[in-house]
Amino acid sequence: MKARTVKHGTMATYKQCTDSLLKHLGAETPIDKITPADAEQWKASIAKSGRVREKEGPRSLAPATVAKRMNIAKAIFSKAKVWKLLPSSPFEHLKSGSQSNPDRAHYISKEDTQKLLDACPNIQWRALIGIARYAGLRCPSEIQELKWTDLNWERKALNVRSPKTAAKPQHAVRVVPVAAELQPILLELFEAAEDGAVEMVPQAHKAHVNITHGVRRIIERAGLKPWPRLLQNLRASCATDWAGEYPMHESAKWLGHSPTVAAKHYLQSKDLHFKAVTGTGPWLGSKNPSTEGGAESGAVTGHFSGQHGAAPESTDSHAASLTPETQRGCASPCETLQPRALAPKPAAAAAGAQVMGGEGFEPP
Repeated sequence: MKARTVKHGTMATYKQCTDSLLKHLGAETPIDKITPADAEQWKASIAKSGRVREKEGPRSLAPATVAKRMNIAKAIFSKAKVWKLLPSSPFEHLKSGSQSNPDRAHYISKEDTQKLLDACPNIQWRALIGIARYAGLRCPSEIQELKWTDLNWERKALNVRSPKTAAKPQHAVRVVPVAAELQPILLELFEAAEDGAVEMVPQAHKAHVNITHGVRRIIERAGLKPWPRLLQNLRASCATDWAGEYPMHESAKWLGHSPTVAAKHYLQSKDLHFKAVTGTGPWLGSKNPSTEGGAESGAVTGHFSGQHGAAPESTDSHAASLTPETQRGCASPCETLQPRALAPKPAAAAAGAQVMGGEGFEPP
């Protein structure tokens, strides 16, 4: 992979993959002796392997990490095929899987962002967090590149250079709007800058590990629980806000990637979108099942919770997912959630009343 011209961080990722390949296949194994079976065994081995984290013990690699290493291995052996070192790649039949990892997504609300800003020790840290959260810049790589000449005060815009996408002319430089939440932060940063200062956020030039540790301390000082991907989720939260308010092609252009990449790696689910569809008030209709006749809302909720456990926060309760007709049909706790004939009331059964079939009121 030495022939590849890539950034230092990307080369480090390549090395993780090649070290794993060498350890499993053997450094002395000729490349043309590696079989598809060897490739399958290596994939299985990295899926089971893990890394030791301080205070947490060994943890298996995330599926997204396994997928990334598979992509790198496939690229290596595909290049060997192009160079005529191999007639075919032993990895070409394997599927890499998805590199997205929804479990590590976390939306930082504007309220929590304000807590972070209030907990920052100085304007440099406020600018670093504010730019990542409200302008969606990659932290620290893109924030490091910012200069005061990149700020257009009249247009309220930032010219952003991206080291990650520098090889792609359409993404090498982009223009990002300065949001209302970010404007006072940049103004304070400008007023605090030394005369003749060139770099906008000198704090961003510290080592990546120092920035990560600093953000973690700020999060804890703000009384919040640290989330996965401390820096990336600030950018992802900005992407989520923009995607919900502006056309996808515009927000993707501001973020410096395609709409497909945005949907796959950045956009996150927000409960407010769910409630915007359902509304936050009571059921709409001629009658409100929670206040007029029928089953009591609490009884239905309690019964459903007993059957399936507590409802997730994002959907409030199972009772909210019932139609008014269904709630009225459950005046007493239902015996089962599976569709079947409703049991007649004792008085109706004695009178020989006809029981409704499982198909409901409508004929099949």
